[in-house]
Amino acid sequence: MAAGTGDYSWDALWNDYRLSVVKRLCTPICHWANGIAPAVWSNNLERTLTAYEDLGYAEIMAQLNGA
Repeated sequence: MAAGTGDYSWDALWNDYRLSVVKRLCTPICHWANGIAPAVWSNNLERTLTAYEDLGYAEIMAQLNGA
């Protein structure tokens, strides 16, 4: 708040965090596309998909689609 984020609500922060997790799906896809071993990217993919479920992925997608 001292740095000028006084109007950034907890709800806005939480939604931004959840959206950033959605974007993390690109990381394992990029790893796969660049030939990185599945032992590296498969764990990241599993964690990201688990986070989607934990954070309400369906709700996030509904918000993005304007539903």
